[in-house]
Amino acid sequence: MMSEVLKGADQLEQLEELIRQVQGIISARIIAENEEIKEIHVLASNIRNPKQIVRDIETVALVRLGVTLDHRKVSIVQLQEDLECEGRIKLNSITFKRSGQQAELTVELALGEELFTGQAVGPSTAANQLRLAGKATAAALEKYLGIENLLVIEDISRLTLGGRQVVAAGVAIVSDRGEEAMFGIAAINGDIWEAAGKAVLAAVNRRLGKIGKS
Repeated sequence: MMSEVLKGADQLEQLEELIRQVQGIISARIIAENEEIKEIHVLASNIRNPKQIVRDIETVALVRLGVTLDHRKVSIVQLQEDLECEGRIKLNSITFKRSGQQAELTVELALGEELFTGQAVGPSTAANQLRLAGKATAAALEKYLGIENLLVIEDISRLTLGGRQVVAAGVAIVSDRGEEAMFGIAAINGDIWEAAGKAVLAAVNRRLGKIGKS
């Protein structure tokens, strides 16, 4: 009889590996108690509809292992990975320089052939380098928008999510109408500064059209 009960740790690992092979999925982790599936946490790109991803997970579990899954137990977090789509500003380059105890991060954003550069300087601690990368990205975005003192990096942190290293950023827009909080996340595929810049873009990019360029 098909059920959500796994046949030992080996089948749990098999199911996790099968889920990782589904298109768009970056990482997956199953939480089970007494071999019964309680939660399935999935980290995926945003190139596919999450409902379709869940249906594919259900299908692969049923067909390959005879395991019936409850879709309500599948939790999906999608990373912003379409930042280079036409009409969207993208991260072109990020440069790190250290001088003594100080670090300087320079971020260059591109929209078509237009380039926008932002810089941030501060103490060269590991945590502050991440924040500086976020601030430099925000400064470049302000250049693009033609509005100063608009974006505030509220928080930016390195996290482990679904077994994958990511950077999560909390960004606030400050205007006459008050504050608006936005959040973005990006996988660490290269250096951590690049992921920090992409996390800030992931938080802000969908809002840029509504902010408008002066």
